[in-house]
Amino acid sequence: MSGADVRLLTDADAAAFSALRLEGLETCQQAFGTSAEVWRTLSLEAVKERIRSHPEGSFTLGAFMQGALCGTAGLRRLDGKERHKAQVWGVYVTEGARGQGVGKALLEALTKRAKSYRGLEQLTLSVATEQRAARRLYASFGFEVWGLERRALKLPDRYVDEEYRVLWLLEGLEG
Repeated sequence: MSGADVRLLTDADAAAFSALRLEGLETCQQAFGTSAEVWRTLSLEAVKERIRSHPEGSFTLGAFMQGALCGTAGLRRLDGKERHKAQVWGVYVTEGARGQGVGKALLEALTKRAKSYRGLEQLTLSVATEQRAARRLYASFGFEVWGLERRALKLPDRYVDEEYRVLWLLEGLEG
């Protein structure tokens, strides 16, 4: 079990979130569609808006160990005819906190909160095929692969393929 404290991020966490997000974008380019260069252009107000929670909608979780932010996971609920779906985004754990159950704790908290949302039936995400640990984690939570996009991301030195996964929140909705 993780020794991390997982909670919703607030405006007061924006600077720590922004720094951790930048670390992830710089060290794990293959894991994120956003680039570090684009992230650096965001104001602190824009970061606050991205992590702000909305009732039965979007939210961002942070995992803290010894008071320091060491992991994040976000959920963005879709609108209109897609309101029954939400996208998992920004899952990242610092190198020093990996292997300690932080990712599992974040996903447990994320799925528990998502299951409490009226009308939310499925969670979707994409994960780089080379991210083996992340793929194992998502599979352990029941996220099923439903598609593969070859060359989904273009890095300076290579392309990255991504799997698309879904977690059905209600019984009987599978496939």
